[in-house]
Amino acid sequence: MASENAGDDFASGYWQRRPGLNFDDSENALPVDSSAVNDNTISSSFDYVHFVKFIALRSIPITKYEDLDFTIAQSKSIGSGAAMQVCMATLKTELVAVKQIRNRDPNIKIRDQGRAEDVSEKWLNDLYFEIQIMSHQPLCEHPNIVQLKGISFDETRDGLYPFLIVEPACEEYPDLTRLIRSSPQRLPAGPAADIIGDIADGISVLHVYGVIHWDIKPDNILIFKSAERGHGLKAKICDFGFSGSLLSEDSPRGNTSAWAAPEFQSNAPDLFKEYRWKSPQDVYSFALVAMFVLLGRPPIVDRDSEASQRMVSGLQPLTPEYPWLETFIPVIENCLEYDPSKRNTSIAGIRRLIV
Repeated sequence: MASENAGDDFASGYWQRRPGLNFDDSENALPVDSSAVNDNTISSSFDYVHFVKFIALRSIPITKYEDLDFTIAQSKSIGSGAAMQVCMATLKTELVAVKQIRNRDPNIKIRDQGRAEDVSEKWLNDLYFEIQIMSHQPLCEHPNIVQLKGISFDETRDGLYPFLIVEPACEEYPDLTRLIRSSPQRLPAGPAADIIGDIADGISVLHVYGVIHWDIKPDNILIFKSAERGHGLKAKICDFGFSGSLLSEDSPRGNTSAWAAPEFQSNAPDLFKEYRWKSPQDVYSFALVAMFVLLGRPPIVDRDSEASQRMVSGLQPLTPEYPWLETFIPVIENCLEYDPSKRNTSIAGIRRLIV
């Protein structure tokens, strides 16, 4: 459970985009304050030594590359993005998912003495940031955050490539996009409520610990089998490479425009643009994803001052199918407010509204 002072970690620069630890003999040694470090002052090198030290500090298991069997990788590829790809592998007898740098180009690597090219540095720093989040003690135990199982390295003639080993999602429909598209009809009220509640809980715990996701979308919501639920489904949030700190005002690393808030539009009022660094962005994206679950298709998104009322009007006919929509629609409408200052930044209690 999060402590009342959970956000205090971040006043000391706890979440850092780049490796760089102030090590002493203490078990609680934390990353140094990075408030003075930005894209203009940081040297163009990835600190491989501190990257490995951080892994040791967090007691993250390191798996030998030869212990992973990628025989099934071709037939069980999960997906890929601009920088990373995810495929299945077996670790001894256990099925795992492996997230690694997508393009094995010589410029995308960790070189000797820890030097990396600029593009590679960005992706490696994103990977490092993702490891920080997934290995943080309260977050790594949360039921709606994908679990990190370990780290491995692939050594080639071009360099040393780190990658993540994470728990595997459902084989039939590994993410929310494929779950919804594979369903001939809309999800029943029970599974829909649980999945929406899972997403809200995952986002909420990230915000409690000072993390803004910045890229909440159906592809980044993984689906897992759950023996605890009659319908057998559980949703977990993944892909923290674009994430940032709520307290440091990191520049947004990127997002997906179809699921992004109005403040990310180029013509957004200047007053709104300061909210790009704050939690209302995730709240807006959550509302769009919730509508996707309910409608069975991506919502038609309008981004203007009257858009929220028009968008939620499409949910009204679904109230006989989802009785809890009567109390949930006002929440969605608030989350879709054009003005980010009017959005409720806390969605922690949403599950109670939709049971």
